[in-house]
Amino acid sequence: MLIGFVIGDADRRRHHLISAAPASVLTPQPATRNLLPAGKTLPTRNANGKTGPGQQLCLLPEQRVAADVRPKGASVTDTLTGRTALVTGAGRGIGRAIAVGLAQAGADVLVTARSAGELAETVAAIGAAGKGAGHALAVAADLAADRQRQRVIQAGLARGRVDVLVNNAATVEPLGASASIGAGDLRQAFELNVIAPAALAAAVVPGMLAAGWGRIVNVSSGIAATLAR
Repeated sequence: MLIGFVIGDADRRRHHLISAAPASVLTPQPATRNLLPAGKTLPTRNANGKTGPGQQLCLLPEQRVAADVRPKGASVTDTLTGRTALVTGAGRGIGRAIAVGLAQAGADVLVTARSAGELAETVAAIGAAGKGAGHALAVAADLAADRQRQRVIQAGLARGRVDVLVNNAATVEPLGASASIGAGDLRQAFELNVIAPAALAAAVVPGMLAAGWGRIVNVSSGIAATLAR
């Protein structure tokens, strides 16, 4: 599941939320395009709580999101060339695949994970991505640690700004009976799963707002919907 916070091109003051968004959410879009298909409206309830004939739902600008996230004829490569992306948990798996895909789309990619060895493999994969691919920079860090997290932020902002942030690093631990889980384990999980994405977003959003363009994607796991037995 992907949740992206999009800084609209048409209005820098508004933030829009796209849930379960496809990869093409990374392309620019008008901030005021209606979610509903052309010519379609939804009924509203009247003062008695009933839906009245002829009544229509009028979406305020804050409530509108793009119905299709890629304008016709738009190219991801065109929009990401010259931009900088930061991908956490990029040492392997989904994070590596996202980092390589963004580089193939033209973005310079800052990749971070705890394992320097795995990051080196990601950087090599980006280097082999072919003509037109962006460059890669790796910063090994544990995002659950504030000082290491700040090092990643500084590396991103040193490039001017971060245009695309992908919060992929996370943990499913601690697992087990509640009585057996210590406060330290919980604190570690919250630092990585909650504090780190929020801190990274807070650091890069000002640059996105100033530029009038930016994308933040939070990657979640289906394990959140699975009850322990």
